Amino acid sequence: LATLAALEAALQHGSLTAAADCDKALKDSKGVRLSPPQAERLAHARAEFKRLSDWARWGGNVSREELIKAVEQLPSQNHAMGELAKKVGSMRERWKALDALSGAAPKTLWERFDAACTAAYAPAAAHFKQLAGERHANAARAHALVAEAVSEAARLNEADSADWKHVAGAVQRLRLAWSHLGAIDRKDKKRLDQEFADALNVLQGPLEERRKMEAAGREDKDEKDENRER
Repeated sequence: LATLAALEAALQHGSLTAAADCDKALKDSKGVRLSPPQAERLAHARAEFKRLSDWARWGGNVSREELIKAVEQLPSQNHAMGELAKKVGSMRERWKALDALSGAAPKTLWERFDAACTAAYAPAAAHFKQLAGERHANAARAHALVAEAVSEAARLNEADSADWKHVAGAVQRLRLAWSHLGAIDRKDKKRLDQEFADALNVLQGPLEERRKMEAAGREDKDEKDENRER
């Protein structure tokens, strides 16, 4: 009786999902005998449930037809790729919501909707695939620059006397090339930045020391020259 009352309340509020749950619970009940008035209440509730379900199904299909038309119009609206992707995703979510409210869609409607969404999303899919390829290529270039920096650092450590002009040029060239890298996937960017910074520091450290020594030598020479002039 409590479940029957809940079914009647759900129907009164237009909550078909709750009504369906109550009706299933009533059908699963075993060994329950209803009095004639109670059986009449249940029959009336189920008739109302069928009527509302039919209306919901009809209304849901009308809404689905409108949704299909809206998706079919997307390619002619010149949306930015990110916005287009969001709109297609939003319309798929609305379709799922209609399934929850008014029952599953007929197969023919679903196939039309899915084909329209796939066609509308195709330019965005191609765009995102291109961006992913570019990020992958940029990551490969970043790996190559890190490897080059590591190689230059190893050559500097192994040399008896360094070509400091070459080292300075390599540091400047590597920094410039790194600054011109395009987008890289976020999960790789931080790691590659750190690897590049570590490799470049191995070059930059001795180079800075060399520059300081040369600057100190020039200052000492200038001071001696001034003393001689006096």
